[in-house]
Amino acid sequence: MAQLLLDYRFTATDFANPDDTFSGSFTNAAVTQGPGETALGAFDRAVDLGATGKAQCRLGGLSFDDR
Repeated sequence: MAQLLLDYRFTATDFANPDDTFSGSFTNAAVTQGPGETALGAFDRAVDLGATGKAQCRLGGLSFDDR
């Protein structure tokens, strides 16, 4: 069964999956006003990465399905 890796709501520069076992953060980024209604849902906030923004997330401990 598929499992949600990241549950990111665009309200901060940190993000994580629901149980906080996989987390990460954006650097050189800022939370800004979002696009509003989109095909994926409503997003009141967004993360502006500017010219130098980056994200890093550690996903160690994942088991891969090699089928």
